[in-house]
Amino acid sequence: MEATPRQRQAEALRRRISEEALALFAAQGFAGTSIQAVADAVGISKQALMHHFPSKQRLREAAFDRMQAHVAELVPQLLMALTGGDDRVDIVLDQVMGILAAERHWARFILRDLLDGAREAPDFGPSATAWVSLAADYIRRGQADGIIRPDVDPEAAIPSVGLLVVSTFATLDQRPSPQLLEASTRDDWQQRRLKELVRMVRAGLLADV
Repeated sequence: MEATPRQRQAEALRRRISEEALALFAAQGFAGTSIQAVADAVGISKQALMHHFPSKQRLREAAFDRMQAHVAELVPQLLMALTGGDDRVDIVLDQVMGILAAERHWARFILRDLLDGAREAPDFGPSATAWVSLAADYIRRGQADGIIRPDVDPEAAIPSVGLLVVSTFATLDQRPSPQLLEASTRDDWQQRRLKELVRMVRAGLLADV
């Protein structure tokens, strides 16, 4: 049954609310973001917002749902990359970094959610679970083929590498302290950090690096 104009309008408002909530949670954390702040960002009253999301926890769930919907669209590309040639570590890393570069608030949202005391890692749904499972299987196959280092723990490597990538993108806009380096521009520093991220991931996973 086709949605009515009013239903489409309500769904569009829900999407906008969840997107604004995700951005605010990324910038201020879950605890530091009020329902009123989200309502103000959307340009509606608190009462109107709570008609769609009656609690801040529901807003958090909606924010994860928005990310899950995007991930579900991208997972097939990641699955194809994982089953590609011997350079698939580099291909998948490029894919993931491209996602986080395009959606910069995702990394901050995930990292803040983890640091705010969540007991379990975010659940991005069955598609992402399938990708993680395939990634672990790929690591094992790569170890058997001599591509992946034999001392890599497949299950532990996925969240460890994931956290390294996420934390890098979550802090990518920060300028370094003067004691660390000479960086002419913010872009120069960001590119240096991303280059080092790729080197560390490759060195940690690939047997021939």
